[in-house]
Amino acid sequence: QDLSVKTVLDKLAYPNPTVPSAERAAFQFFSAVIVLNDIVASTCLEQSPELLPLFSGVQTCESNSESAMRLEDVTGCQDWVFRLIGDVAALDAWKKRNLRTGQLNREEIQRRAAMIEARWRDGIERLGWQQTHRDDFFIGFNSSRPLESVLNRSDCAYGLHDSQSNIRPAVTAVWAYAARTYLLVVLLGWKPKDPEILCSVKRTISVLSEVTSPAWLRTLVWPICVTGCLAGEEDRPILRSILDKTAALGALRSVRDAVSIMERVWRREDPDPDTWDVSKCLGSLGHKILLV
Repeated sequence: QDLSVKTVLDKLAYPNPTVPSAERAAFQFFSAVIVLNDIVASTCLEQSPELLPLFSGVQTCESNSESAMRLEDVTGCQDWVFRLIGDVAALDAWKKRNLRTGQLNREEIQRRAAMIEARWRDGIERLGWQQTHRDDFFIGFNSSRPLESVLNRSDCAYGLHDSQSNIRPAVTAVWAYAARTYLLVVLLGWKPKDPEILCSVKRTISVLSEVTSPAWLRTLVWPICVTGCLAGEEDRPILRSILDKTAALGALRSVRDAVSIMERVWRREDPDPDTWDVSKCLGSLGHKILLV
């Protein structure tokens, strides 16, 4: 009998009288956390995510997937964005392997990046429709905080509704634009003044202003850090003010690490565009940082 994680998740996708709803919700939640950690870790470890292909719910671009596990229920960000981030991390690892062996094909990396970019644009267009039709999109849509979202989908009565009922499109957009920034760095190198990278950074900062809850900002620590490392001097005060909103969460290690990483990168003078990248930023404190 196949007892893989994917098989278990598939069996949990629909109500199962043999599995208590609270236990089912806990399994779904912690499975999503493990996958999220794997994806974010891959961006600093310069390797492909190991768990992502196991989860059918992460592989779809549809936010209303019937999968047993959705990262959206943990992070507020639609799953297709995390799939893209994982694919960008895989592209980065592939690029570096080929650079080391002197076999990097520029046309091939551009082709692979273009495929990811096309999926990104498709997701952003869908997200734009959702933001335009917010009322329709949120009818019957669970707007709870991350853990309570999973509990509610599992018929548990412990959910607490978030006052920012329309926050998820903004959270998704922040992750999505940061993902595109990450892709552009892998493709073009560390070039903060490149028009495409600059536009992506500014767009991320603009969308970040829509998220005011410290608890939700806490879930955005990776995109905030990636964006902040590439931000120009004129945008850094904005990012500092955004991070000031998380002051109550300052005791959390990931928030402190993100601030330290950005400040360390800001103090560097003209990093080598061919060797400096997101993974170097996330390791700039002397050890690899997992921003989750």
